[in-house]
Amino acid sequence: MGEYQEWVNDKVQEVLYNAGVVDTVTEVWFTPIHGMRYVVGIKNHDKVAFAVWFDTDYEEWKFERREI
Repeated sequence: MGEYQEWVNDKVQEVLYNAGVVDTVTEVWFTPIHGMRYVVGIKNHDKVAFAVWFDTDYEEWKFERREI
């Protein structure tokens, strides 16, 4: 994995940690079709999943919860 990809993976984890929606991240992967990262983790002993992307219109990171 390239340095930029590692930075993006670290950044999406940081976004979720700072928002308080995950306690631990267990997986991060990229989907080129949608241009976003999918993150699986744990929050309060429950498994959670999120899609995370950078919104170029608003120039900010966004995320939404996904079904597992």
